[in-house]
Amino acid sequence: MDLTMESVQAGAQKFERQIRWRNRLEWLAAAVVVLSFSWKAVSQSNLLIRLGAVEIVLAAAYISYRLIRHGRTRYSIDPSASTTDYLKAHRSELLRQADLLRRAPIWYVGPFAIGLFAISAGAILEALAAGKSLVGALISLGVILVVLVGVSFLNLRAASKLRRQADALNQDGE
Repeated sequence: MDLTMESVQAGAQKFERQIRWRNRLEWLAAAVVVLSFSWKAVSQSNLLIRLGAVEIVLAAAYISYRLIRHGRTRYSIDPSASTTDYLKAHRSELLRQADLLRRAPIWYVGPFAIGLFAISAGAILEALAAGKSLVGALISLGVILVVLVGVSFLNLRAASKLRRQADALNQDGE
């Protein structure tokens, strides 16, 4: 396929808009998480639940910072550059974002998992102390595990897709 300057620029601009939109949604979600789990941290009597809530607030702040620092696009190409230079810059950005997503189970899912498991442990201990059934707490724990694995899977799948796009650009640009 013959790539034109316009098609390469259009692809890069579309990708940049997608990344900006993703980051804004993540920052909005982080704000909601910070507000709701801050409330949980101050309103709960169970220390483990409170600590888990504080950890989730810290995780949301860390993830927001990580997206500001590493999640933004970094196109720095001279407008008078050649199509090949634009293609290389776009491919590089696709690979950088793919790498970010590939590591999401560590920097994104992991920090939330710690807090969520602490909250689950606190709920299980509360149920045990009160002689209540553990069914609800165990179902919640199962749902948390499914969601965390699902988020990890989706990020790894998105990383793979970006890598394939970069590889296709590499083949098209040769």
